[in-house]
Amino acid sequence: MANFLSEWFDRPFFPPGLEFLAANALDGGSDNSPLPVGKGSVAEGGTRVPAAIWWPGHLERGVHEGFISASDVLPTLLEAIGAKEQIPPDLNGRSQWASLTGDGASSETPDYVVTGMFNEIAIYRPPWKLVDDGEVSLFHIYDDPYEQTDVSAQHPTLLSELQETLQGWPRPKVGGINFLNVLLDPDSFGGEEDRRPWADAAKANGAL
Repeated sequence: MANFLSEWFDRPFFPPGLEFLAANALDGGSDNSPLPVGKGSVAEGGTRVPAAIWWPGHLERGVHEGFISASDVLPTLLEAIGAKEQIPPDLNGRSQWASLTGDGASSETPDYVVTGMFNEIAIYRPPWKLVDDGEVSLFHIYDDPYEQTDVSAQHPTLLSELQETLQGWPRPKVGGINFLNVLLDPDSFGGEEDRRPWADAAKANGAL
């Protein structure tokens, strides 16, 4: 549809939500090739994303290839600013500061669960990843980031452990994104932000 519209109409499209979808479809906004699938999925194309840190005088230029999840960000930042003792003990994530500075290996990350838009769910226990999208598959994502080889038959015990862990997690709702809302209000799904910051809104509502 976006290709058809671009042949007949000038960019940017109107309304803004249509331009946002077009930017993702036509400009590579969510293209994570050659990893499979993409944004909104539990495949590596939807969950494996790059990140960058720039802190002159504290971090040397380099590439970090260890597994770091979103849940590791807060404890890592707390240790980076010298507030390691402030890291809550019940956080799912772990500080990865030592591995980023080269002073140690990546900390062991607990099981990490991700959900997709259409009732799929996956659990990471690096280097393993179990995917349940109606069918259950197990991948060694360090050796097989393109998720081409299901090794569940070779690891039945691990498969059972990960499935049991997933039973305690709520399943996502099918079609979790209302695309009409995205078209009418793009900042509900990554467009230009025009709302009050959530922390300010929470304070105004007495939640903080």
